[in-house]
Amino acid sequence: LRRLPPYVAAGVGGGVVVGALLLLAGAAVTCWWAFSGRASTGDVVAGLRVDLLGGALLAVAQLAVVPNLVAWATAWVVGPGFSVGVGTVYSPAEVTVGALPALPVLGSLPTERASGGVLVLVPVLVVLAGAAGGWYVHRAAATSRGRHAPAAVGVLALTAALL
Repeated sequence: LRRLPPYVAAGVGGGVVVGALLLLAGAAVTCWWAFSGRASTGDVVAGLRVDLLGGALLAVAQLAVVPNLVAWATAWVVGPGFSVGVGTVYSPAEVTVGALPALPVLGSLPTERASGGVLVLVPVLVVLAGAAGGWYVHRAAATSRGRHAPAAVGVLALTAALL
């Protein structure tokens, strides 16, 4: 970043802040889903009737899916949601559950749309992440006396959109 013009570096840094905070929110939502869906996950494991070796392989396979779950939860937090296979939709406003692969960790996906405080909190998280990125750009652009602030904000928006 040192070789980039200061306003570009500030914008990229702000975009990384926004992306990191949104991924953190997605990871928190993933943990919440895993906790609240633990009964469904257990039912899928019991239905598979795996032995010790099969259970170990299943655990490794589930760990491989966790980064995808975090990315899906981040898309859920941001608003558009995600789809797993044909006929499924998972978003804060709508949940349509279709056939899913028999991977126990997918049993933790929500079965109903968000309601109450969650619907209020989700957009607030996105706004707070954007505000943190803006604050980062403001602090970094202060050294140039604001001459390049609009360009830095543009780079911030582009970086956040790409992440």
